[in-house]
Amino acid sequence: MNGVFHDVSELRSGKEQWRIMVKVIRIWYSKGFASSKLPLSLECVLIDDKGNKIHANIKKTLMYKFEKLLVEGNVYSLSGFVLVDNTGDYKTTRHNYKICFMFKTEVRPMNQFTMDVFPYTFVSFPQILSPDYDGNYLVDVIGILTGVGVEREIVTNGKKSKMNVVEIDSEGMRIECALFGVYVDELTNFLGGGELNYPVVIIQFAKVKSFQGNNSFQNVHGATKILFDPVFPASEELKRRKTIAALKDLKKDCVCILYATICPVEEDVEWWYTACRCNRKVYADEKMYFCEGCNRHVLAVYPRYRLQLRVEDDSGCCNLVLFDKEASYLVGKSCTEVVESFEKGEGPNEVPDEFARFIGTDALFKIEVKNYHGQRFERSRFESSYRVKRVCTDEAIIQKFQSLQLEQTVGASSSRMPVTPQSIMKHEDVAKDLMDEFVVASGDKSPETPLCVTSPTIDLAGDTQDIINSKRSSSADEEEVPNVIASKKKGQPKMKKDKK
Repeated sequence: MNGVFHDVSELRSGKEQWRIMVKVIRIWYSKGFASSKLPLSLECVLIDDKGNKIHANIKKTLMYKFEKLLVEGNVYSLSGFVLVDNTGDYKTTRHNYKICFMFKTEVRPMNQFTMDVFPYTFVSFPQILSPDYDGNYLVDVIGILTGVGVEREIVTNGKKSKMNVVEIDSEGMRIECALFGVYVDELTNFLGGGELNYPVVIIQFAKVKSFQGNNSFQNVHGATKILFDPVFPASEELKRRKTIAALKDLKKDCVCILYATICPVEEDVEWWYTACRCNRKVYADEKMYFCEGCNRHVLAVYPRYRLQLRVEDDSGCCNLVLFDKEASYLVGKSCTEVVESFEKGEGPNEVPDEFARFIGTDALFKIEVKNYHGQRFERSRFESSYRVKRVCTDEAIIQKFQSLQLEQTVGASSSRMPVTPQSIMKHEDVAKDLMDEFVVASGDKSPETPLCVTSPTIDLAGDTQDIINSKRSSSADEEEVPNVIASKKKGQPKMKKDKK
């Protein structure tokens, strides 16, 4: 009990003197029979300052007394209600009981309180897709809108209704959601609002339906609430994190974050190059080396990584290119050290033993996508490669990124206006700290500024992604990445060691 108020988690039957302070996070009318002029009941979902939720029911004979008083988003003091078992299908909360309003129930607005509490209990797609998932509870889900079907008209019990199906992607998994009636209108209004930037979608209180072993979503009339593209940092973070399948669909320059597993390194593929002091690639010329970056012949040259990796996730696989700083972090040794040990005892076409250190490792990759003036460089015999700007194998950072979409997303109204409660500032700080941790863990000496999202044109087919402002440096780590797999390693003249 908090002062004069009880926690929602304390509520149980057998006692009538409960007094709670709660926020209304959802309120709707439950439809009655077609012949009835009044709705069957007024339903509410309430939450306290600890995040505990409970369902509340107001029967139709009492709606006149409470319906104008209760407003979604406001905070109230409730007392004089009774508790009954939380039974029935498609329950909104997992509380053992639900509240029933009585004529004597007292409702007092608490306008002096805002109660900044996270309103959603997100359920992951792997849980929902599991065969034994309990569909008797409505779920909150979040993901990227990746597909929209064709609107059509259906007839149920002699009444016509609109229907459409959307596809939502989360954690590399895609689930369809069937929308009916006013929810189709909401979707149409959103899509007609302008250009889309991989929109994030939150569906609150969705029904999980199972057909022939496949689970999907469906709205529940009145109870379900859909938020299209809420504007806040965690939503943008969800947009930046991509699966490999989505990465291959991108057609504009951008930077995104990919979580994938490193495959065995292919043999006979170049994994280092000869560099000048400026870190640009040099070429043997008349027993010397010529550097195009310096535009002169040089004598001092050094080995530098240009490591090509194959990575995979549940949606597919792709090729990544890591230059010296990122590859050194992953290998755990400088390129000079590996080249020396490699040339002493290994054949020229073999993969160094040091590379076994990271094979099979799960890692976060900050990927740079280059499309060369808007058109993807494509050849029928080659596959695109992506430049890695950062890499991180720290398990704690990876776990935070995996759970970010479930823990760091905050609510918004169904409009596209920015959300500004104090609770959002807390999540904004978490997102910034997490990006700083990623950069530090990946080997940088100091954190970088969090990614800044601009406003590109993106369609629902996944053609493009958010564009991130970035500046290029003059080091070889920023050398243009060839968009095809490099040729086999050729013999190169000897070079000097790095100065320690």
